[in-house]
Amino acid sequence: MLEKASQILPKKRLFPFHQCGFASCDSGNELATPQQWAKIKQGQEIAKKFFG
Repeated sequence: MLEKASQILPKKRLFPFHQCGFASCDSGNELATPQQWAKIKQGQEIAKKFFG
C-alpha cells in the first residue's frame, strides 16, 4: 500500500501509521505487552525498508 501511495505522493509526505489493533478504549482489542512490542517492531521494520 505504501508503494502505491508513493506513486501519487512523494515519500516524504507519507506517514505509515498502524493504529489498527491497538485499542483506544478499554473495551477494544486486548494485546499482551509482548504482542504490542512486536507490532511496534514490525512497524519500525516496514518504515526502515520503505524509507531506507
